[in-house]
Amino acid sequence: MAVKFSLRKFYGNIFITIKSIHMEKKLLLFLLFAIFSFQIFAQVPQKQRSLIVKISATWCPPCGGWAWTTFEELVTDNTEDAVLITAHYSGDLFNNTADEIAENVNANFQPAFFLDDVHQNINSGNASSKRTEIQNAVTTNAAEMPVANMAINVTFDPATRETQVATTTKFFQDATGEYYIASYFIENEVENSQAGQSANPAIHEKIMRGGTTAETFGELIVNGAISADSEFEHTNTVTLDDTWNEEHMEFVSIIWKKENDKYQFVNTNITTEFTTVMPVSADEVNSLVSAMSIQPTITNSIATISIDLENELQNTMLEVFDFSGKKVDEIFQGKMAVGNNTFTIAKSIGMTAGMYLVVLQTEEGPVTRKVIFE
Repeated sequence: MAVKFSLRKFYGNIFITIKSIHMEKKLLLFLLFAIFSFQIFAQVPQKQRSLIVKISATWCPPCGGWAWTTFEELVTDNTEDAVLITAHYSGDLFNNTADEIAENVNANFQPAFFLDDVHQNINSGNASSKRTEIQNAVTTNAAEMPVANMAINVTFDPATRETQVATTTKFFQDATGEYYIASYFIENEVENSQAGQSANPAIHEKIMRGGTTAETFGELIVNGAISADSEFEHTNTVTLDDTWNEEHMEFVSIIWKKENDKYQFVNTNITTEFTTVMPVSADEVNSLVSAMSIQPTITNSIATISIDLENELQNTMLEVFDFSGKKVDEIFQGKMAVGNNTFTIAKSIGMTAGMYLVVLQTEEGPVTRKVIFE
């Protein structure tokens, strides 16, 4: 059965649902600035990981027999330096993404194991020696300088099950070619029958559920020459299927290089962490908006930030971002007291002339103000 996603955008710590065309302009401007300023990403790891894919089917007895045990052993051996996926191209756990990944490596039977696109020719007789061979190859790959890798940030709304996967891809070497970035949902502890397993239902691990884009191999990063240190950002929002357990989910991103009609594996990253975000009401946002001001808004040196509070705010952070979303300064972190809280922001060395966003992050939501340094 094909995986279907509904597409609706949400950003950072605020979900935006405009129910009335009479929303105040002030609030709308605040939301627009909040959207822009929260495209913030973790550091891209300079690490090469391998990709191990098991091609499987729920009706296949060997898939639930020797291949089941072999995959468990590969997971035990290689979790630190590899991403492991079970792609069901047939049976109860079939989906189009898994099928197209199997087709991309010309997998026409099951069980079959692939390491970075290369068929490993594992069978019941050589599984033990192949286990060692694969582990050695993964270790060798991990010592290499990656061409590129990505950071992954995931946010999840439990009310709507909307999930945003944002990636920053960085090239560590000069490269040339047609590169793509794709993000996928991999679920653990999936209960489903499996031929060859005595337990019914069996507990499946590392199940490919689907991707964040209509195209299995994702979105184009670049086609042509790429310089080292180049970075590219992509964000996709989808709705998780109601039958998937987000607590058992792994979020995997893969860089592919297209060669003719095939997608060659380049690198991968994985996270199980996501930020649960809740809607912020218009009243809460308006209250926060009215509490914060910057004077002057255009300056060549220093501006004053004033935050008037009727109630103290716990766990706040006051930060400055340039208009590319890069954090350039952290002004304050901690508890803000009742009354007037005053801070200064100065144009520091390395800050070019232009617009900057001052963001007060609170448990109720973010408040954003702009300042222009001449």
